[in-house]
Amino acid sequence: MGFEGTIQEMADQLIEDFEAERCTIRSKHKSRLKLVVARGVNLETRRDEIEITGTIAGDALLTGKIQNVPDITKDERYDPSYVVHNGAKALMAIPILFEGQFLCVAQIYRKDFFSDKDRSFAKTLARHMAFTLRHIEISKLNRQATLDIFVAILGCETFQEAFMCIVKEVSEHLEIPRCLIYRIQTRNRVRWCEIVAGVPQGEHEIGLSDPLSKHPDIEAATEGKQTVEINEPLGDERTKHLRPIIENKQINSILEVPIVSGKEAIGVIVLDATQEKEGFSSEEKSFCYDVSRIVGCLLDHERKRLGGIADKLINSSSSLGLFAKRLMIPLTTMYELAEECEALKNCANAQKITETTGKLLALAARLQQEAENIDHSYFKIRETQL
Repeated sequence: MGFEGTIQEMADQLIEDFEAERCTIRSKHKSRLKLVVARGVNLETRRDEIEITGTIAGDALLTGKIQNVPDITKDERYDPSYVVHNGAKALMAIPILFEGQFLCVAQIYRKDFFSDKDRSFAKTLARHMAFTLRHIEISKLNRQATLDIFVAILGCETFQEAFMCIVKEVSEHLEIPRCLIYRIQTRNRVRWCEIVAGVPQGEHEIGLSDPLSKHPDIEAATEGKQTVEINEPLGDERTKHLRPIIENKQINSILEVPIVSGKEAIGVIVLDATQEKEGFSSEEKSFCYDVSRIVGCLLDHERKRLGGIADKLINSSSSLGLFAKRLMIPLTTMYELAEECEALKNCANAQKITETTGKLLALAARLQQEAENIDHSYFKIRETQL
């Protein structure tokens, strides 16, 4: 259910819970309050926008407190043209706030006045409404940020540009200064982590590799294939190797999000909450999980593309090596025969043939050796993909 459906359902629920005739919900739009939803009876006179100053809903916004009006006909803040004959005259305006931030104001109308018990119940409902609406708002922002990442990637020419683009977008969206992407590889049966991208730019050595065992925090995320949040990094054994950086950057929390392809962790996104930011919310973790799936697709595609290139390379190299090996046989025979002729001194061109075949033999031997070098490099490439 989207924002509109949710807020309509909230208005209907308020009417039911308080046995009200009508409920309107308004959000702030510039210097006015705009009608978002109106449910119940006698909705014809509801204005699309009202002033903040001098209105009951506006005072609920400005004070952050519930406005309980037993009789709107006796309140100078209320527009008499709204009053319906024999209609509801009791009004309760409930500000919906999330961590002090105004989201909207709900106004409930009924014939009987609202008691202190109603007011207390309204406060409880307002907290639940605020949490739900904030969650919807953040989810919408996260979806937009994810879309922005996709759009930005489309403009990149290389994988490296794409990875840098991702860490920049994540850093800006979460308002954090530090974000890194690590690639996890296996070399000689040892797991390694390599920095693929990171911000701030210039602070991280792209391509730097370390054995994974030297980074217990990253290792924990890859082994469990679960997001790891370290809330007290300065005293955590897993981040002991990072303590100078943690102190210098005033890092309060570190989030390690594994990048999983199939059943294998092929990378990790590392994010730092610094200074005023204490940690990461569930919505932010969910966003980072979505980003990890994007990065996973890129890393997987890069790996497969590299494997495809390597396969073509080894095919060409094998053909070259086989050609050089086969060439060695007739050249060796020619060289030996030319040497025999030269020894008998009855062949005028024997010396020239010997020199030429000698050069060709050296060239064939070098071709064979270089083809073996290419094969060795190929198996190194393949080793990183296991």
